[in-house]
Amino acid sequence: MSAIDDYARDVIESSKWFLQLANGAADIRQKQALLRASLLSGFSFLECQVYQVCDHFAGNSAFEIQERALISERAVELKNGRFRLSSRTQYSRLEDKIEFLMTRFMADPPYGARPWNSNLSNALKRRNSIAHPKDELILSEADVARDLEAMIEAASDLFEVIFKKPLPYKAHGLTSKF
Repeated sequence: MSAIDDYARDVIESSKWFLQLANGAADIRQKQALLRASLLSGFSFLECQVYQVCDHFAGNSAFEIQERALISERAVELKNGRFRLSSRTQYSRLEDKIEFLMTRFMADPPYGARPWNSNLSNALKRRNSIAHPKDELILSEADVARDLEAMIEAASDLFEVIFKKPLPYKAHGLTSKF
């Protein structure tokens, strides 16, 4: 395993550990802090997994220029009558990268039919409510558990579709090894 693989595994284990601690927390503020930490750590894990896949294909000439731009988070520019990747960063949404990669490499069923897709969408809304608060967000253990399961399933499906093998630690469920 590479250092980034080890890091991703530690991040998801941290996320699961925060969820376990939240389940035992009596104080509502502590519980909410632990649930937020769990959710945000889970997204850090998912971003790490998606980044690894994107990095694997970033220089692949089999991809169209727009596809390489999406996965390398670079803007496309027209220079001397030809499109090319610029050095300017152009961020793309996590869900767009996942959707593109899944669709690009899978034969069927359609990306949106994945069982974790709607749960991941709800998890993204909760994450965005934490990152860009407009109102107070009260998280539940059940919601965060469902969110983490969706993240693990999404990452594992991505690896299965592209590399023909699931994440090695997918079977561990939501029980942390910490």
